Amino acid sequence: MNYSISLNKLYIFYVIFFAVIIDAIYGALALVGLEGLKISALYRAVLIFGFMVLLLKRSDIFSNWMRVIIILWLMSMLNLAISNKMPFPFLDIQIFFKVMFPFAVYYFLLFSLKNENLAMLSCRGISFFGAIAGLLFLFSIITGIGHQNYGVGRFGISSFFPAGNDIGIALILSLCFSWYLFLTTASNKYIVAVILTTLALLLSGTRAGIMGAGLVNIIFVIVFLSRRYPNIYTSRNMTFKKIIFIILFAIIMFQVTTFIVDNIDVFAFQLEKLIEVSKALNPRENSIEHGIKYLKIRPLFETLYGSGVYFQVESAKSFSHAFGVNTERASFEQDTLDIFGYYGLILGGGILLLHYYFLVNAIGNFFMRPNLLLFTISIALGLLLVVGNLSGHGITSPQVGTIVGTIYYILMRKSDENINYK
Repeated sequence: MNYSISLNKLYIFYVIFFAVIIDAIYGALALVGLEGLKISALYRAVLIFGFMVLLLKRSDIFSNWMRVIIILWLMSMLNLAISNKMPFPFLDIQIFFKVMFPFAVYYFLLFSLKNENLAMLSCRGISFFGAIAGLLFLFSIITGIGHQNYGVGRFGISSFFPAGNDIGIALILSLCFSWYLFLTTASNKYIVAVILTTLALLLSGTRAGIMGAGLVNIIFVIVFLSRRYPNIYTSRNMTFKKIIFIILFAIIMFQVTTFIVDNIDVFAFQLEKLIEVSKALNPRENSIEHGIKYLKIRPLFETLYGSGVYFQVESAKSFSHAFGVNTERASFEQDTLDIFGYYGLILGGGILLLHYYFLVNAIGNFFMRPNLLLFTISIALGLLLVVGNLSGHGITSPQVGTIVGTIYYILMRKSDENINYK
């Protein structure tokens, strides 16, 4: 029995805690020109393999849904191959497994750990992701070592994570769970995780990162300052935390504001983009316009079951012609439209429906049995879909998918009596 428990925890550490470390190592390798060593892809391939093995052994609604999606995808690929519309066959395979990765993580955790509930350890793993990333961002801003989001002369780094938008959404989700743990445990280390994750989001310089950090912190600060606690000890403990937090928050905000004012020229790019958002201007307008041109004229079968990477090729032709740039592929960079581009109305709809099922499940359960865990999950999944539909890289990113799949696992384990809901 002891062996089984330790093995289950090893699964958790591999799937969740190890993710941020392996992604950072890959980012470091990319900095020195060794991006060909796809160690992060290998790490995720192990999970995909475990998912496929489990899928062959089980027969339930979710498993059957997964099988239908895979069969429809194979039909779509066969149609594209016959039509000579598969210029990048390996990329088609890669993107499909990226899209399926959140479900692979969820499935692997749910059925590998079916005899033990490790939902709270999973919450700590999600918080750990943001804390470690925050330390790495801090290291990068001090040393200058790391990836840039916008190039020299513009503010915004992604540290050892090459994909700035992907790590931004992952950090937004992590921040939600650091707040949850700060509000429901006696340990003060999670406020450090909140600060480090917020710091990383601000240093990323992306609209999603800056606005996501602001929105999540505002939501949970309101919860933090207004929430009642069930006993005298906890109430006194949280009162002390509130005083310390308000002082630290005031100092940090003063320092951040002073730094921005003193370096306003460096932040000109971010201010310009935030003004565009405030005016309801769509940052992906050009991508959407040229992507939809092909979707309107593609054959019926592709409308229903998708065009794979071929829709990116056709979008790039229109985009290149209009703007005089030479690009091989162009996507919408909005999750819902990208999914429909890749997989059509039926296959794509089947994939999206699963994500929305988990969101509706979380919100529905929250209203039936309100607690902070379900509130946190609802906020996190809501932000995932909103940000993903504004800037892409949400449900189509394997980096984000690691956390999303873990959240789905936590949600499905929510009824266990050992979970501290508070």
